[in-house]
Amino acid sequence: MTDFNAIKTGDIGVAFMDALSANEQRELLSQRRAGLTAELETLQHTAAEAHRGSFALIIAHQIHHLRAELNWLDEIAVYIAKGEAQA
Repeated sequence: MTDFNAIKTGDIGVAFMDALSANEQRELLSQRRAGLTAELETLQHTAAEAHRGSFALIIAHQIHHLRAELNWLDEIAVYIAKGEAQA
């Protein structure tokens, strides 16, 4: 089952990233990315097999959000890498 709280609260941790080293930032983002990837894979494999009709649209919507979150995490990783290059 998708952890909707993890998706909604992602910005809170980012607000305090400056208090962490770049290594800690990368590690935590990697953990978050792995969790979201697992959620996405679960939804992608169960959606077509188990659900049809309008309920499948809800699952597709969640898949869309998870993909967007993963793209956002990738952007944050680039931001961290650029910060290291400037240091």
